[in-house]
Amino acid sequence: MKKWFSDEHNAKYGKDNRYTTHNTFHYRSLSLDKALPIKAFVISVVIFFLSIPSIGFLSVGGLQFNLTSFSSLQFISNLIITLTVIWLYDLVTARRKFLTQELYGSIFASIILTMTTYIVIQYTFIALVRDILVLFVFLYAAFWICNRRKIKAVLQFFGVLFVLVVLVKFLYTAQGENGLFTIFQTANNTFQTLNPTINDTWVHSFMATVNAYRSNLSNYNQSIRSLIANSNLSLHESPILDNLSKSRFIEMTSDGHYQITHYGAGGGSYGEVVFYPSGYSPEAYAQNVRTTAPLHWQLLVSPQFGYYGYYVGQGPVVEAEGSCNAPSELPGPNINVTQWFEGYGCTPIVVNSTWLVIDLT
Repeated sequence: MKKWFSDEHNAKYGKDNRYTTHNTFHYRSLSLDKALPIKAFVISVVIFFLSIPSIGFLSVGGLQFNLTSFSSLQFISNLIITLTVIWLYDLVTARRKFLTQELYGSIFASIILTMTTYIVIQYTFIALVRDILVLFVFLYAAFWICNRRKIKAVLQFFGVLFVLVVLVKFLYTAQGENGLFTIFQTANNTFQTLNPTINDTWVHSFMATVNAYRSNLSNYNQSIRSLIANSNLSLHESPILDNLSKSRFIEMTSDGHYQITHYGAGGGSYGEVVFYPSGYSPEAYAQNVRTTAPLHWQLLVSPQFGYYGYYVGQGPVVEAEGSCNAPSELPGPNINVTQWFEGYGCTPIVVNSTWLVIDLT
């Protein structure tokens, strides 16, 4: 048989290896892998739908590109979830694992989700195509880079180093502020995203909890009991107030108005509360409002109101990143929330969250 290669080469790769699948795979791995675009597209679609606020597995927000953002709970949660998604894809479709692709794919995806200001998950066709395309480009770039055999070892080293630095920074910050309790608390907050979707059923159950409280006269002081003893204290839903709540939601979430509490609210005989109940069951959230937002709770159970309307929607919300010493309740309308948090030395961030607007009369 004619020797196509040297004995040393044949010993390493096998005789006549230009006809073997081993040789074909070895050299093809340095060029375009046709499976990568499919993998990037499928994972991009999955990540997009996990980012929809009504599902709530992944959080989208405009954090800054720095170590503090990398070590935030928001980024780390996204990193773990996207890493799991890519690993499951490889587990189902591949004969072997691509650990470097999984690592860098999750890093790139988490960066684009948490550190861009223009991705706010919306339900329009243009926004859907745009966001999936952005995720696809970043994921494909990560997978393609990791497919370069000559730099894979270097990428593995720096990828693992990046994750270790982020985790050390996260644990150090948590322990420095409130000890191990902070770590358990942040873990609990992560799992809260698995709680029920905020929809009509959720709101009606929440209002049933409110009405149960209102119907118990022992919850009111003696001077009020004599006035309401024979009254029907339950709040009843009003279609007119439902429309008002929808209008108020649109007004408060457009043109940057979300930074001002109850923007555009007028005076008169109606009251309004705005909640962000993602991650809670109806009963748990009612208890949370009662203990952490007493002014809002007093408005909900006030005997002067007999009707309510509501609207649930997705919109931008100003929150404080990490630990913050600001009070848990904003005490009134027309407060600039960004300045409010900054006044307490906190770092305000904008996230996409669920709004529940309730108007009372």
